[in-house]
Amino acid sequence: MVKRSEVTWRVNSSTCREQVQVRSTPDLFTVEAGADNSYSFDLTGCLVRASWGGYLRRWGLDGSCLEKSLKNPKSRKYLSVADGLARAASGYAQAKVLCEELAQVPPSPWDTVMVRVGESGVQLIESRSARFARIYAPVGILPPDQYGALLLQLTVGCRYNRCAFCTFYKDQRYRVKTPTEFSQHIDAVLDLVGEAINRRYSVFLGDANALGLAPAELLCAMEMINARLPIGPGQIEGIYSFMDVFGPRIYSAREFAALRCLGLRRVYIGAESGSPSVLRALRKPVDPVLLEQAVYHAKEGGVGVGLVFLLGAGGERLGDVHAEETAELLARLPLDGRDVVYFSELVVDPLSDYARWAQAEGVQPLDGQALRRQEAVMRSGLKPFCEGGPALTRYDV
Repeated sequence: MVKRSEVTWRVNSSTCREQVQVRSTPDLFTVEAGADNSYSFDLTGCLVRASWGGYLRRWGLDGSCLEKSLKNPKSRKYLSVADGLARAASGYAQAKVLCEELAQVPPSPWDTVMVRVGESGVQLIESRSARFARIYAPVGILPPDQYGALLLQLTVGCRYNRCAFCTFYKDQRYRVKTPTEFSQHIDAVLDLVGEAINRRYSVFLGDANALGLAPAELLCAMEMINARLPIGPGQIEGIYSFMDVFGPRIYSAREFAALRCLGLRRVYIGAESGSPSVLRALRKPVDPVLLEQAVYHAKEGGVGVGLVFLLGAGGERLGDVHAEETAELLARLPLDGRDVVYFSELVVDPLSDYARWAQAEGVQPLDGQALRRQEAVMRSGLKPFCEGGPALTRYDV
């Protein structure tokens, strides 16, 4: 990743209570008058994040918004596109007031951006939101460390789409883009992002299982990406994607190595549990033996893995076996510092098949204390990161 140097200058103001401050990095321009009156824009003039009225807000490419309380960061709300754009309109109006306080024009290219923000305002982000809806199918889910990635949808939806607990892709028909479609999609995404491409440090190849394709198809797609985007140090750091282990075949170590040469850095697997009993309850056709094989092949090919396990899956009835067999599985895997293990609390959709199963069987969910104990047991099967083990983190959906 390119080191982002920051330039800061302050401007005296006769009308603003606090001194107006401007900060800039190569990819972000911020104008602010205190921590709770701050607005950041990318090179296209689109609002990226802002804080006012006691809340920090971050916008996605689609115009939706994550709103968090500055006093209680755990208090968060996801706003729809319509509500996100309404918040953005307020942000642009307040940022314009601060920009008008500046007695000097910021250096290029931010001088042009500031003019664009003043003249077009929220229309900038509204236009991008409308284009996003034409370019992308509904986005299901991304790993937490890839929220800022450049998303390219090689596939749409989920090939399996029958897990009892998951509703992310229920209304989408699975399909794979043709080479021509994917080529046009890449061009459209790059045009959408425009000059703000320098804020994207990785590519996420979606949707739910791009690595379920035949190796030749995936290699062709990754060659298209390489032809348009620079992959390497100080540029796009790499390509990342989900992978399942219950498709027609598992990639060999040699195939992973070929993908590594084209920029593949990590694959994410929804392992969910090391217990066959829990996996049956989740209707997830993962064989722990095949999961081990897939992880070994990826590691031998030089590709890292991200494994997701569901805390609370199977409720009280299967809680102990879920924790113990998951810990045993993790202890057998050759994980190191390039890998990440995610622990995600199961969020049960009341309309899901899992919810109906739990109700019919009288399965009670785990309370917070039991979830913490379960996670501790699972973690016990792993070496600490400081001793060469994988990174361990929560995955909040």
